[in-house]
Amino acid sequence: MNTVILEEFDGIVWQAKKVELDPEDFAIDDQALDANMCAIGSKLYFYSNLSATLYAQAQRKKNKVEEVYAEIAQLYRKDNEKYTEGNLKEKVSLYPSYISSKNDYIQSESDYKRVENLYKSMNKVADILISLSYKQGQELKKMGGSFE
Repeated sequence: MNTVILEEFDGIVWQAKKVELDPEDFAIDDQALDANMCAIGSKLYFYSNLSATLYAQAQRKKNKVEEVYAEIAQLYRKDNEKYTEGNLKEKVSLYPSYISSKNDYIQSESDYKRVENLYKSMNKVADILISLSYKQGQELKKMGGSFE
């Protein structure tokens, strides 16, 4: 459950690879606040970039579903028989190629939404880190310390 499937184009074909999502990315250690603050930028970049890439992948899969649907529907439309859109949709939905492409799209859309929510959560982690840093700075000032 802590992985998503990311497809990358190698110039010839799309290659699927698993991307591990580390729950520890969202952990906050108030004893290592400086290290957490230094790492948050690259974590935000990672989740933002992954989210955008998965969005594009989901849209590509959605287009494939529509393409497969159109190809199969065209086979039925070539017949002299008339079909209502409902009948046509029912017949197309039984084709293995349509089912497969639809399942690929559903999985890809799910991965995108999951990572998009993780990106939003990472923004919240950044906000918390900023608040903790401010609080720590205020505590240092009260104790007579400084940041220099």
